[in-house]
Amino acid sequence: MYNLIIIILVLLIIVYAYIKISSVDNNTVYERIYPQDGKKEEKISQEYEYIIVGSGPAGLQTAYYLEKYNKKYIVLEKDNCVGGFFKKYPIHRQLISINKVYTGSENKEFNLRHDWNSLLSEDESLLFKNYSKEYYPHADVMVQYLNDFYERYKLNIVFNANVRDISKNKENFIVKTQENEYSGEKVIVAAGLFKINKTNLAPPDSILYSHLTEDKSMFVNKKVAIIGGGNSAFETANYLTDVTSTIHLIVKGPIKFAWQTHYVGHLRAINNTFLDTYQLKSQNVIVESEEGDRIIKKDGKYYLGDGDGEIDIESTPEGGFDYIINCSGFNMDTSIFNNCAPIHNGKVPLIKPNFESINIENLFFAGVLGQEIAYKKSSGAFIHGFRYLIRSMVDIDTGHINITNILNKEQLYNIIYDRINHSSGIYQMFGCLVDAIIIIDEKILYIQEIPIKYLETYIIPYVKKAAIISLNYGSNFGGVIENTNSLGNATYVFGQDRAIGAEPGYGHLSNFLHPIFKLYINSIHLKDIHLCENVHTEFKTEYYQNEINNFIHSFYNLSSFHIISESIKQPIFKFFYSRFFLDLKDFFIEE
Repeated sequence: MYNLIIIILVLLIIVYAYIKISSVDNNTVYERIYPQDGKKEEKISQEYEYIIVGSGPAGLQTAYYLEKYNKKYIVLEKDNCVGGFFKKYPIHRQLISINKVYTGSENKEFNLRHDWNSLLSEDESLLFKNYSKEYYPHADVMVQYLNDFYERYKLNIVFNANVRDISKNKENFIVKTQENEYSGEKVIVAAGLFKINKTNLAPPDSILYSHLTEDKSMFVNKKVAIIGGGNSAFETANYLTDVTSTIHLIVKGPIKFAWQTHYVGHLRAINNTFLDTYQLKSQNVIVESEEGDRIIKKDGKYYLGDGDGEIDIESTPEGGFDYIINCSGFNMDTSIFNNCAPIHNGKVPLIKPNFESINIENLFFAGVLGQEIAYKKSSGAFIHGFRYLIRSMVDIDTGHINITNILNKEQLYNIIYDRINHSSGIYQMFGCLVDAIIIIDEKILYIQEIPIKYLETYIIPYVKKAAIISLNYGSNFGGVIENTNSLGNATYVFGQDRAIGAEPGYGHLSNFLHPIFKLYINSIHLKDIHLCENVHTEFKTEYYQNEINNFIHSFYNLSSFHIISESIKQPIFKFFYSRFFLDLKDFFIEE
């Protein structure tokens, strides 16, 4: 009797699955990935389709693709040239974006995996390696590069146009500068982060990072406190180490290292040489501040104290500090938004999977302001990450998503093999930008480089079968990051036991960057297939070839019998076995 009940339940589940398949609306998916007839005509009443604010790397990259697709756009730049940010920052003029000129490969896509400064274009002369051979180039080189990029493509930029106000009416945006008004259907803000972070710790007369220069004569033989634990703070500490008598770096919480978290905005190794001067006891100190701490000024000197005004003798040098430098970072400036202020997380705007503000329609963000799609993960805060995010944003909005019609398994194998070994977009924006395989009207389509959030929101729920091809790190790559008096559960990132090698069946244990394939049927996420990591991030041996073929076989043979995923099956199996001593595995076809 129990067996009959179970068989009936299984049949009902299968019937439901097929009903769901028949209800898939392919028209909805086509609207997500293909341009629709008549869409171009909507711009007639608009002076511009797109108004871009800012002509730094993000603004230029956005303008490049809009120019390429013949869109009516304008870029408003407050400075008298492009890339004004890099004329001032970083203050001490060395970029922390790597420029690896020699890779041993002639493949442009592969080489972009190790080129963090070039913008995407079809002009081989506009690769950054043609401008500098230095691994960490000088910031002035970036200024020259960006201006050459602008000149090469004759982008539509208005200089000395400082945006003062952005407002929105029912039909469009009105963007006001000091002299003109511009009307546009959509606004893309690519202005970066310029508002100084507020911290109660810093006194009003502290020196801001933005006010520093390369002249360090005023700090000779002085005692200096630097507030901040990020790259600008450590950059400044390194620069002043040879002239100061002592430096105290006042940080909030444990220091996060980029080589541990794999977020390139965290402390980079090029900036952390100051740590040697602390750990090897050369008069410099790192102090962790507590909630309520503040800098107290007394007799012209500065002291670290608590909320009650008590001076912390242990954390302050004898006689106090001569200078306080505030390097606590930057936030976005929302003062230019009138009646269309975007919701933000305190630093950057909250955005939809298409890079549009979650609360203001047709307001988009590019560059460092668009990084919330993978916030403090991957590379979205730097050129080598957001250049791909921008391409994806424009492709989605203009209907130019890169799609290939798959005719056979051999073609699909060749694409996957090439993408995981050479693609720079899914490599730099790991875990965020992915490739996908979907089936519409019995056609198999391969989609290149699109946000996984966009796929899971707008495409996968509307197709019968789907798969995602991505690169990502293991969940425990960086180990435990916590501030304790002992190592606790911390792991050693450079330990040999962190790498598992390429052994079949062990891919899910990989810690370093490796391919991950995800399978979906009727929008249900069935399983992840991990390929083992490789020390050179090259996935070419017979093991990887076999794994790709196995994945393709699994995708082609997915059916509604697989609709109950592992996460759903296990609780059902446990319940029926514990209550009725029935093993339901006998009633399901396993893959």
